[in-house]
Amino acid sequence: MASLLAVWKNKNVQHAWPSKRIPIININSSKNAHVIGVIAIGSKAYGLIAIGGISVGFISIGGISIGALSLGAISFSFLASLGVISVSLLYSIGAIAIGKLAIGIISAAVTSFGLIAFGKYAYGGIVIGKTGVGLVPLTLACYKWLKEFFICY
Repeated sequence: MASLLAVWKNKNVQHAWPSKRIPIININSSKNAHVIGVIAIGSKAYGLIAIGGISVGFISIGGISIGALSLGAISFSFLASLGVISVSLLYSIGAIAIGKLAIGIISAAVTSFGLIAFGKYAYGGIVIGKTGVGLVPLTLACYKWLKEFFICY
């Protein structure tokens, strides 16, 4: 959570994909919700799920929903079962990996290759850790065959 806050506090943060550099979110655009990374807390959140507030079109357990950035053509699919939330995001902008912890255990990763995995490892190509600068995880493992597709830290 601390890493998310550190990244998203800067309204000019851009993702690190070399061929596409675009603003991710303007933190000042939401006056009625406190935005922390891809989680919104409050009664209103522009394109985001609100914790303790409005949950738009998603499933909430115990009043808590985990949302994600709404930017361009993104589709969301949230599954909830027995207190465990699985997140599936289809991202349309380039080959970007999105890492996100759900309930401290489950992570979701999505690339333009359509590879979705749950847990620490995205079997089929990506190791997900904490969210880093932009949308590229800081702890993305830099295996030799991954270096061709991702910027590693």
